[in-house]
Amino acid sequence: MSNTFDPIYLFGSNIGVLLLHGYTGTPREFQQISVKIHDLGYSVHAPLYRGHGQPFNTLLKTDIFGWYEDAKQGYERLMLDCDEIYVIGLSMGGAFAVKLAQEYNPKALITLNAPILPLDMYHEMDWFIKENKNNKELIALYRDNRLKYFRFVGDIGQISNLSTITCPIMINQGLQDNTRYLISASMLLEYTSSIYKERHNYPLSDHHLLSQGEEKLLFENIKTFLEIVEK
Repeated sequence: MSNTFDPIYLFGSNIGVLLLHGYTGTPREFQQISVKIHDLGYSVHAPLYRGHGQPFNTLLKTDIFGWYEDAKQGYERLMLDCDEIYVIGLSMGGAFAVKLAQEYNPKALITLNAPILPLDMYHEMDWFIKENKNNKELIALYRDNRLKYFRFVGDIGQISNLSTITCPIMINQGLQDNTRYLISASMLLEYTSSIYKERHNYPLSDHHLLSQGEEKLLFENIKTFLEIVEK
């Protein structure tokens, strides 16, 4: 029996869809939508990043550079079976999807609440220090991990980097999400060089776009976008 944290790989055709999960998440986030996309005839792969699906202390011993390498390896794994690849990413996975579109030439890019702006580091550390004030080693590990994260994501969102993206792009954003993500969605729409762009807002959803009652609408929008790009 497979572990619910295991990578997903469903072969369907020579057109692939890469699904990239978020920070602290696993491929399980895509359990339902991966089957629906596969039923449309696509090959589907959702890799698991190192440290994820493990205790939080274990995750902190890895970093965003390694996680992105795992995302790249997922893309290259699909390339073994597929001639064309769509990239879909949720949250941090959306940032990875944007970076893949900067470095490769995917068929199209689909983001779900993707951050391309770093959070305020002071605010980010304040709550963690309060929750773990007696564990200085853990605080130091978390600070180092998040600094790497914010620098990595901030580089993705540089306008000069966003402008290198030319593939069709679909931006999906929950309107109850943090302001950082709302601004990121607007930047993706404004500064990418793609000729074909779509943005879809989900008024009832915050950051967990795949599980807040609007996931059926999200899938229908993705399905329609795939059909448009395939024409």
